[in-house]
Amino acid sequence: MAFIPARYQGSDQWTYGDQPLAHPVSSQIPAYMGFGAGIAATGMLGSLEFSNGKRGFDYLALAARGIEEYSPARILRTFQVSSMLSPLESASRVTRYFSPGLIQEISKTNPGWLDHRNTRERLSLRGRTTKSW
Repeated sequence: MAFIPARYQGSDQWTYGDQPLAHPVSSQIPAYMGFGAGIAATGMLGSLEFSNGKRGFDYLALAARGIEEYSPARILRTFQVSSMLSPLESASRVTRYFSPGLIQEISKTNPGWLDHRNTRERLSLRGRTTKSW
């Protein structure tokens, strides 16, 4: 056993022997259950559809953006909660269709916007004949 000055004997400052747990698992279970209930409630609220066609995730993302924007020095933007919620919003879940007529019209007014179709890589999976041009 190491030498301990008399004034520190019996003090909790020294770490030797068995140490008591500061937060035993039995005291953490209610906190975990509360966290899980909060996540479940957020998911249930987010999946609700309202009469105006918006979903709960739209309102949650809007609230997260507002909180991030108006936090002091915008420090809460660090956590990117609104970015995590954006794939769940209604606008990101809409199927987008571009008609062939629209594509032709855009290609007439903006020549070269489809040039990326002609720059492709030729790949061969036989042996080592992979090349790009």
